Amino acid sequence: MYALVDCNNFFVSCARVREPELEGRPVVVVSGNDGCVISRSNEAKALGIKMGVPVFQVRALMRRHNVVARSTDFTLYRDLSHQVMDALTTFSPKVEVYSVDEAFLDLGGLERLGLEEYAARMHDLIHTKTGIPISVGLAKTKTLAKLASHVAKKNPSRAISHVFRETSDIRRVAPGIDVSEVWGIGRRYSDFLHGHGVRNVDQLMDLPDAWIRRHLKIVGWRTYQELHGVSCIPLQTAHKARQSIQTARTFGQMQTELPVLEEMVAAFASRCAFELRMESGCAAEVIVFWELIVIAKICARWRVRLK
Repeated sequence: MYALVDCNNFFVSCARVREPELEGRPVVVVSGNDGCVISRSNEAKALGIKMGVPVFQVRALMRRHNVVARSTDFTLYRDLSHQVMDALTTFSPKVEVYSVDEAFLDLGGLERLGLEEYAARMHDLIHTKTGIPISVGLAKTKTLAKLASHVAKKNPSRAISHVFRETSDIRRVAPGIDVSEVWGIGRRYSDFLHGHGVRNVDQLMDLPDAWIRRHLKIVGWRTYQELHGVSCIPLQTAHKARQSIQTARTFGQMQTELPVLEEMVAAFASRCAFELRMESGCAAEVIVFWELIVIAKICARWRVRLK
């Protein structure tokens, strides 16, 4: 069994560690000075505040509901991330730090301890040591564990964990999960599948193996196999220098204003730089991917390569 431990609303949770009085209040973390929303508490999500929305577009809503806004603090995020990852080594000797707020654990041989109880112990220890709440997905493959974590976070009862033990467990929730939520299915594959009428995980799992091989290539085929409980992606416990670092998000609505785009590119660049510092790495090149030519103005201003 694998576990995917995901820190809930990580940037907001870090802000609450520093300011405990923010607990229970709607909170957002914004990029730069009154930039765009890059992290939201559950209370802020319930108000309809979308990820990536410029603050000026929701300022009236935030004022009406007393939403608290905090700027990014990457030093705080780095320190708390290290504390969380250190705490996870208490539960398994095999831990893969996947990102600043996510990690995979190999729980092979520990099933006898009770998976839900073990996940609850993880949550309690990490919350006690760091103040950061987590969600845990447990399954036979890394892809399913990540999907189970997604289910746990979307659970209205705010369950700490979700377990996929058998195929029937997956099939029970698969019709309600969009294919874009599957780890390994990027935006290009997601749009391709939607265009072929494949919108949810249940429909994806029903596709013929040969069709997957022909259209989604080896990466998509591995994801497909993992959804069926066949482990194809091993745990990477040894640290390996990353060849690239990417931050990509989708706006909640169409954006055409240059200052808004500049804010989001700056926020994404800061996130990439943060992960680069954690790797003790050095960037040789910066690339901005976009679908609108207006981004060329930003690239020209910052003298970075446009692709």
